Amino acid sequence: KRFRCWDSCMYSEFTKMSAGQPRLTQTERFRQRFMHKLVYYPTNNNGLFSCVGCGRCLAKCPINMNIVKVMKALAKPQNRDCENGETPEGRK
Repeated sequence: KRFRCWDSCMYSEFTKMSAGQPRLTQTERFRQRFMHKLVYYPTNNNGLFSCVGCGRCLAKCPINMNIVKVMKALAKPQNRDCENGETPEGRK
């Protein structure tokens, strides 16, 4: 008998390990998703992004998260220190 279970990185069980849940809140999981795609992956892969712009995540996300809208919101001036252009976490 086959069993298929649809899951998402935004659900709490997705990253559960034998030692427990490394990211307890949805905010932590949300941050990890975007940091992986747009910061960690490029840093470790010669500046290449893991997002190729296909739009699949827009069409298939079970919680209707729009990566384009999120990135635009993060780039807005109120999310940056106006004096030096850094984000609250210290990145430009």
